[in-house]
Amino acid sequence: TTTTTAKTTTSTTTTTTIPASTFDGGFLGPGGGGPSFGLVSTVAGNGATNWDSANNADPGLTLTSGPSGLAELDAAHVATWTLPVSADTRLVGTASLRVHVATPDFSTASLGGLVAGISDCSNVLASCTTIATGQIVFSQEDFGNDFGVATITLGAIDYTVAADHHLVVSMAVPQSMPTDTWLAFGTADYPSRFRLV
Repeated sequence: TTTTTAKTTTSTTTTTTIPASTFDGGFLGPGGGGPSFGLVSTVAGNGATNWDSANNADPGLTLTSGPSGLAELDAAHVATWTLPVSADTRLVGTASLRVHVATPDFSTASLGGLVAGISDCSNVLASCTTIATGQIVFSQEDFGNDFGVATITLGAIDYTVAADHHLVVSMAVPQSMPTDTWLAFGTADYPSRFRLV
């Protein structure tokens, strides 16, 4: 008599769960005064606030092209939004900036553009590590006589901003762009924001 015993194989699957972000984004808001503003949890109010009224009568914030992109120090060329971080803050997901933009005078014959980035700074705008960057080119013809919504994709990130550091969002107009860019933010009508999904 022959006895046959079937061999049983057990398969084990290991699932790794990525811890959720402890921060899912924030609105580009007021605070600090240009060119440095605050990254805030809510915005209110109407219209496109003129954030640089000392320089012009145009709606929003006017950014002009500069030679150094996000490394630019001149307030006319770059704007930043900062958030002081009191505890280690993990950023996980696909990062983007959803911004309200226009070309000067809403000229439908013009193209506009922005380069943007998020950084971890040990002090405000000092000793910074770039987390992600992205850029857009847009046509005012798509928006007509108003600000339009554009999304700057920054890509997938998994990064922890250490306690007592600053999370910084920066935007500038590349030198290659022939026109300035108007940027509307900080109100319920134009809730430009940094997002993680």
